[in-house]
Amino acid sequence: MENNNKDIRYLKAMLQFVDEIQEIASRQPLVDILDKPDVELSAIMMKLTQIGELVGRLSFNTIENYPDVPWIQIKGLRNTIVHEYEKVDREQLKDVITTDLDSLKDMLNDVVRNELRRTRNEF
Repeated sequence: MENNNKDIRYLKAMLQFVDEIQEIASRQPLVDILDKPDVELSAIMMKLTQIGELVGRLSFNTIENYPDVPWIQIKGLRNTIVHEYEKVDREQLKDVITTDLDSLKDMLNDVVRNELRRTRNEF
């Protein structure tokens, strides 16, 4: 159960980062953020990196129980940002922010609900 509680904390932190990215992206046109490296783009990249880091901390069971969540792609984006920053595709990043984050948010909320339900059933 300890792993489950940690995973729930990690998942909730990921959701918080998704919300923060979406809030940053809503402040000005996304094209402006992506076209000129500045504080907003750096903040978005850091939060995407943090989401990928948290994926790496999730238990094997959580990863295995939710194969529809793109865990490998999330971790891959993190690795690209951290190790090959110059190779980050701005169009792909735009798709992540405008499309993928909404579906990721839905998936993570489902995982949290399921894991909370499972934790309650263990008592």
